[in-house]
Amino acid sequence: MKIKLVIFDSKKGKIEIPITRKEINDIYDASYMIDDDSWRTIKLNKCDKSWISFRKKIEHTIHDILGDGKTYSMKKDKKNKVKFVLNKKKHYMVKKPKWKR
Repeated sequence: MKIKLVIFDSKKGKIEIPITRKEINDIYDASYMIDDDSWRTIKLNKCDKSWISFRKKIEHTIHDILGDGKTYSMKKDKKNKVKFVLNKKKHYMVKKPKWKR
């Protein structure tokens, strides 16, 4: 699967910027690493609503589209070792992707 940012302009056309899966995963992880001091700065600059909106789009891309809604749970085996087991039911964080052809 290829990930691209696509920018459409009615006069100039479109630009496609490729993004690696590692880059988008790192952006997703960084969104959870914001501490309280950084969040105050984000609110002070009045960009908290757009940050949350962008983060929702990244969550949808990472978990729902690339991860296909798969979730895991921790279970202990007979030797008391913790294993991660794939859940049968899919869980979508934002919504189930609607693919268009």
